[in-house]
Amino acid sequence: MDEQTSLLRLGFENSLALNCQDALKQEKYLLDTWEQILKDFKLSGTPILKMDAPRNLDELIRFVRELWPSAQDAHLEVNLLYRIDLPEHVYAGLSTTSELAMAVIIREFQKVWLRQEFSRAMGSNKAPKD
Repeated sequence: MDEQTSLLRLGFENSLALNCQDALKQEKYLLDTWEQILKDFKLSGTPILKMDAPRNLDELIRFVRELWPSAQDAHLEVNLLYRIDLPEHVYAGLSTTSELAMAVIIREFQKVWLRQEFSRAMGSNKAPKD
C-alpha cells in the first residue's frame, strides 16, 4: 500500500494530510510538531523522559510509538486521544502502532500548520500604524 492510500485509509483526505510527510522534511515543521506532541502527551498525564529532538520523520514516528500508553492503561490512552483530538473514526480504523503514530503526527501537524496560517492571516489583517 503506498503512502497516499495509507493516509486516505486512515481518514485524512485533505491535501494538508497528504503533504504532511513532505512538510515534516523541513526542520521547523518537524520541531514544531514534535513540541506539540510533547505538550499534548504531558498535558494528558503521559510520563516523558528527557529526549533529544527528532532529526527526521522516522525518529518522530518511533518517538510516538514508544510513548504511546500500553493497552493496560486505557484511562491514559483515552485522555491522550482526547487531548490530541484524534477523530474517533480515524482511531477506530487503525490496525498497527505505526499507523497510530502516523495518525497522531498528522493531527499534531495540522494543529501546528493551522496555528501558523492563522497567525500569518492575523498579521496581515492588522491595521496600519500611524
